[in-house]
Amino acid sequence: MKKGKARTFQSRLQEDIKDPEFKAHYQEERQALKLAMKIAELRDFASSAFCIP
Repeated sequence: MKKGKARTFQSRLQEDIKDPEFKAHYQEERQALKLAMKIAELRDFASSAFCIP
């Protein structure tokens, strides 16, 4: 087994993102993740807005 510098996620991503097919799938999944995070944020806001202290 080779010993040397460990690869980080960022270095692997920069390498993989050069592949057009990978890049398209990555961007699609990233958009889906952003949308899911925004929905979760809005749900949290809505549930806290209707709570009576």
